[in-house]
Amino acid sequence: MRYTLLLLLTLLYLPLRSNTDSVALGKLNVAVFDAAPFGFLYPDQTYGGLMVELWKTIAEELHYDYEFQLTTMDSLMRGLETGKYDVGIGAISITPSREARVDFSHAINPSGTGICVSRAHVKNAWQKFIF
Repeated sequence: MRYTLLLLLTLLYLPLRSNTDSVALGKLNVAVFDAAPFGFLYPDQTYGGLMVELWKTIAEELHYDYEFQLTTMDSLMRGLETGKYDVGIGAISITPSREARVDFSHAINPSGTGICVSRAHVKNAWQKFIF
């Protein structure tokens, strides 16, 4: 299982290596859907989980400044639509109703979860590394 996860993260990370352009987006508000093991808050108030670690890798490679905010799924979706959040991560299943509201990365596991972004960001650098 550990090797499968490592392989998955490596395969997702490789396409990012080809795009090193950094875009001045300011500090991004990243909504973390509270659902372990994909995204959660440790007792010491640090964030953890598969999608949190994936986001940290993406942000580090592209020199993005960000701030995590723990939230519910309803708040995450509304926040992406209203501009409160720039990115949503966690166990976010890609469904037709959600795709009508926000834009998703490609699914990163067989259950169909991915990273989602506000539609306001689709016309900029997000397309370079998410789609």
